[in-house]
Amino acid sequence: MSDFASALSFVLAREGGLSEDVADPGGRTNLGITQKAWDAWRVNQAPDAPADVAELTPGLPVISYFYRDNYWTPCGCDGLDQGPALALFDAAVNLGVSHAINLWQQAGQAVAPMLWLRLKYYDDLARIRPEMAKFLSGWVRRVILLREAVG
Repeated sequence: MSDFASALSFVLAREGGLSEDVADPGGRTNLGITQKAWDAWRVNQAPDAPADVAELTPGLPVISYFYRDNYWTPCGCDGLDQGPALALFDAAVNLGVSHAINLWQQAGQAVAPMLWLRLKYYDDLARIRPEMAKFLSGWVRRVILLREAVG
């Protein structure tokens, strides 16, 4: 069965610190958490947590709750083996839950085809939105590391 803690560790090792890159449609982001998503979740789930994503640090327990509530559980990762759970969870964090689930279904719920579809998505995105092409090498590296992690 899947292990959320190790999957979260993988994701957080690939998510950067505070970013406010104008080319990133997520806007102000820290540890892969956008300010908009944080605000929406924090209001109901953790009103005492820091309000500004800039104040988040990897050791805060609330980060684990955020990721579980927003990505792991909505993707149904608890019911999967570790490799598929990690692939789906990482895609959800990077692409959004609905897009990750869509790729997972298109791939026949198989990891390798999903990773190829994810690479194709990034390539298409860099072509359609040239301002995002600067992120392409990082996205590709992340998929390579994910492939190595899932075996």
